[in-house]
Amino acid sequence: MNIHYYCILLLASILVQSCKEPSDAKDSRASIQVIHNLDGQEIKIDSLEYYIQDQMYSLQVPGVSFAIINDGKLAYHKVFGVADTYSGQTINDSTLFEGASTSKAVFAYMCTFLVDEGKLDLDMPLVDYLDPKYRAIYNFDERYAQITSRMVLSHTTGFPNWRGD
Repeated sequence: MNIHYYCILLLASILVQSCKEPSDAKDSRASIQVIHNLDGQEIKIDSLEYYIQDQMYSLQVPGVSFAIINDGKLAYHKVFGVADTYSGQTINDSTLFEGASTSKAVFAYMCTFLVDEGKLDLDMPLVDYLDPKYRAIYNFDERYAQITSRMVLSHTTGFPNWRGD
């Protein structure tokens, strides 16, 4: 199996392990020793960190920035591993990661909510969502006016998969 499949599995396991900060936690994130998952079970931070590192090793993931967000607030964050396997440069709080294919499933899932709420029509051209003053930008090529959300989500826009640079 390819690395993208493993990254999706890791992302899924992280989402399943969604955790909640204990109500008596101090303001300092560094002092958190235990968190509770959505079922109310205690998870020790040491165990969580061991699990992350074990998964990274078994899936051959060189680096991860891991965060737990509860009620729109950062409850826990830690970085693991290296950003560059050749230089050994470690990851820090400002390291940028390429989401690549791991973000596709999350984005598609988010789109289903917008469709259910009637805010997104999968077959409506995307330019129709733009303010009319911005639509003129796309007049140079009428093909842009035909691209729909369904086409974007199914990779049938006709755009190349990767930029040349």
